[in-house]
Amino acid sequence: MRTDPDILERVRAWMEAQRMLEDTDTLLCALSGGADSVCLLHLLRRLSGELGFRLEAAHYHHGIRGAEADRDRDFSAALCRDLSVPLHQGRGDV
Repeated sequence: MRTDPDILERVRAWMEAQRMLEDTDTLLCALSGGADSVCLLHLLRRLSGELGFRLEAAHYHHGIRGAEADRDRDFSAALCRDLSVPLHQGRGDV
């Protein structure tokens, strides 16, 4: 995936300003399977090597969107598998 260097620098600067890595060596990225969270996962994966943190993802199936939610779950699982990012999954009936 080609990444705009400016967006990577902006994310890195924001993470440093928020002190996101001060008390941890692992970041958990909430992954819905939508464009925003997929982009964030890719950016964090790129930064994980440079900044020295372990990246993991979490996907929660709320049980309210039927087959569409099943596709998001499956997509998230495949994406994490392809990126070698550990995925934590949960499911509930809300």
